[in-house]
Amino acid sequence: AIDATGILRNAALQRDPGFANPATAARAAQMGFTRAELPTVARAIRYYQQAMNCPEAVAANEVLTLGTKANRLLNYGGRFLASADNFRNGLRLLDDFAAWYADLRTVKGNTSTVPRDTTSKINVRPRAIEADATLGFERTVFEDIAHDPDFNLRETDPERAFGFEQNATTRYLGRDLCTASFGTLNAIPPSKRHVLYAAFDALVPPLGKTSAEAANFPSIDFGPIQLGRIAKNLNRLAVLHDRGQLTAAKIIEICYPDMPSGSRKDLNGINDFLKKTSWEFQDNFGADSLKLLMDMESTGATKQEVVAAHREHRALPSHPYHSPLSLRLAQNDGSVNTARQSMIGDLVRTWPYMDAQGREILATADTAWDVNFPDGQRILVNETHVGNADTVADKVETLCGRAHPRQTNVVMNALSQTSLIGFLSQPFQKFGISTTEHCPVKFTLSRNNDTGAITIRYSNPDALPVHFSWETTIAVDGSSTSTPMTIIPPAGH
Repeated sequence: AIDATGILRNAALQRDPGFANPATAARAAQMGFTRAELPTVARAIRYYQQAMNCPEAVAANEVLTLGTKANRLLNYGGRFLASADNFRNGLRLLDDFAAWYADLRTVKGNTSTVPRDTTSKINVRPRAIEADATLGFERTVFEDIAHDPDFNLRETDPERAFGFEQNATTRYLGRDLCTASFGTLNAIPPSKRHVLYAAFDALVPPLGKTSAEAANFPSIDFGPIQLGRIAKNLNRLAVLHDRGQLTAAKIIEICYPDMPSGSRKDLNGINDFLKKTSWEFQDNFGADSLKLLMDMESTGATKQEVVAAHREHRALPSHPYHSPLSLRLAQNDGSVNTARQSMIGDLVRTWPYMDAQGREILATADTAWDVNFPDGQRILVNETHVGNADTVADKVETLCGRAHPRQTNVVMNALSQTSLIGFLSQPFQKFGISTTEHCPVKFTLSRNNDTGAITIRYSNPDALPVHFSWETTIAVDGSSTSTPMTIIPPAGH
């Protein structure tokens, strides 16, 4: 459980004048806000009070109640927490965005064919404007606004603020964005996303002002692979961006050194190269071709590097912003229900470790998910321990605290097969063991009470002859980092 008393003993909190009422500080701590976050919470309450000219108790209730506009601005942070005036403008922009988004989903004209009478806003991909994605879309856009010093917080025209032509975030979300891409987008700090958006603007022709016009432009093939290449080289691209030299030719030179010399240096050239690479993988590796493409996506590596690693049964390091714990846009609102059900479903569904002859290696008791919490409680979950999955979910929500629903969401994804496919799909055949992401592991959770970060150590079931481990740390904002897997083979290998 969250140690509210311990957090309130922090000296920095006692010096912060924002908490006029100690009960407000206690409520914030009990919600799970960390020591480092409490002064920021106090500042948000103070700015809301000044912006709305209301009592401190009213401001505190608005900021600390999950899902309110004030609470969302607290989470978006950045410039919104720089002054009361910025906070006031942020509240107004949230209202403008809600109305703009509702209109975004309004399709005008004949939808049985290309909706030629629609406005530019409808060009956003359907998966990005699904009805339940309002807050997920808002969160991405407003996180970027919070860290974009060029955005005018006093902008009163919603289309200029959020539309394709003016808002790089919306332009990016409107270009064939898939789940894997969104995980990487979330893993890139908002302060660095402008480089990613600029790279896509350089590679992809501008979206048309109508859907009919947009249909005449080439689309992005293998979007997650393209994003992986850009994310791997983001720092090099940032240097070019700062110098005003970020062109399609330069991006391709840096991100696609494996393209044939005669290839077109544009989006069509990239698409052709990746299509041919996919066919080549299929012809030479059959069913393994999907894994090679996934490795290209997660590592940003060249096709030669991926093929060499595959043949040598070794894993390549992921690019710095790869996140296997990806969320759909609709899940980005911080709701934990979808992730909770996914985790529970995975924990009660197991597949045994097999040997080369197809025989089970472990006894039934050793094929349960083994979840260990900081309080010392150990919970086993499988088909015969179904009810324990709900207990795991409840304890995860308590461990993260109600103040961090996005972290809770990602931790639950980290305790499901979503987090395992990139590791357990690595071949163990040379040790005589066959694995899938359905093979259970031991999860050991810990929490840094100063930062609120949750670390999960993944390791093998005790009875497995091969020992492996890696760690993933999830910060309170939901961002995550993982260490490489280490493997200790059984004796004789």
